[in-house]
Amino acid sequence: MRYWLTLLITSTVIFALTFLLGLSIIGVDIFGPEETGHGHEQTIDVTTHADDDNTDSQHKDNVEVPANEAEATEQPVQAETAVEPDAPDKPEIDEEKHETSSNDEITAKDDGTENTSSKSEEEKEVTSQEVSFDFNMDTSAFITIKVLDAGGKTVAVPFENYPVSKGSQQITWQAKVDSKPLAPARYHYVVEQHNRGVPVLLYHEISASKEVNLYTESLADFRKQMQYLSSNGYQAIRLEQLTNYMSTGQKLPEKSVLITFGDGYKSTYTRALPILKELNFKAALFTLGNFLDNSTGPSALAMNWQELEKLADSGLFTIASHSYNLHSKELLYQNSQESDTAYRERLKQDFVKLNAKIKEITGAKPTALSWPAPQTPTAFIAAKESGYRYFFRINSSSEENFYGSPLTDIKWSLVPSNATMDNFKKMVEIETTAKKVAEHYFTIQ
Repeated sequence: MRYWLTLLITSTVIFALTFLLGLSIIGVDIFGPEETGHGHEQTIDVTTHADDDNTDSQHKDNVEVPANEAEATEQPVQAETAVEPDAPDKPEIDEEKHETSSNDEITAKDDGTENTSSKSEEEKEVTSQEVSFDFNMDTSAFITIKVLDAGGKTVAVPFENYPVSKGSQQITWQAKVDSKPLAPARYHYVVEQHNRGVPVLLYHEISASKEVNLYTESLADFRKQMQYLSSNGYQAIRLEQLTNYMSTGQKLPEKSVLITFGDGYKSTYTRALPILKELNFKAALFTLGNFLDNSTGPSALAMNWQELEKLADSGLFTIASHSYNLHSKELLYQNSQESDTAYRERLKQDFVKLNAKIKEITGAKPTALSWPAPQTPTAFIAAKESGYRYFFRINSSSEENFYGSPLTDIKWSLVPSNATMDNFKKMVEIETTAKKVAEHYFTIQ
């Protein structure tokens, strides 16, 4: 009996001790505020979180705090106070301060003079009014648009020497002057059409003799004319430059002229080429194939095909077509024995034959034709089918080869042998014409 009683008491004590130890481990303060050991553990926890720089030895020193109740109660307050000065060293607090600092800078920029100025510029961009210029063109041309105030004073020129095509036009403009919105008022705009023509000069034979005829120019006069052009700022352009200008408005030198030669006279190679080389003047030769075929010996009027090749190799000449053997009305026109189909095919064979010969010599197929006689509707169709796109006529009804002028009727001006220098000056001094196309009023709010 005593054995069982002893066993029961022992078991009870062990259970009680085990229970108390378990409560102590899980942090239950079973002894109340007077138990200083557990109070020190709370203080250590707070201090540890408040100061990340404490070492393991410092934590051990914190365990040995005074054991009286008053110190144990005051310690948490000291730890709470310690958090505030140490806070700036903590990474998470630094991030918050940095973020706040960044926000402060953004706020300052938003309120600053520089950013306000930038915003103001943006507002100006938004508030400037868009104006639409509406007008109609009866031909392609260069235009200038002027904006005038109520007193007729020009306040802006939004477009100057601007190429436009034939037909209805609508061009918009953000109404600003020197990057500032146009002041609120009533205005009107004027559209002016400007046409600057390009003279195309035609020579045939350049003769060393003073005895000349309609199609012959003396060497002395030719030299004098070329020197006049050079001294007065004219630039002799290529044939391709002229056609590009007339078709697309591609920019040309202010004083442009196209110099051309007809048929294929030997003097073009022996007399004109050296002068053109000296002045770096470009030119074009409209070749008559049959004329070159009949070149016999040094005294022949026509150059031969080898001289044509050297002319092309100079880099100054564009070689174009004057037909192979259609240099008269009798040859160009339909005869009474020909059907329409036969007539058309005969012309095409002539054009194609010369095209092939020129391509064989120069490497390039000609795209321009000067009519050897007044054209016929069928001849025009045959020429187009043979690959020609640009057509020159002495008796052209076209104006002075403006942008937008027809490429099928390019004006070709023969330089007469008896032309004085005054006559020659008039041929090349083509004034730019201007006319008003439209005028409308608008209001800036």
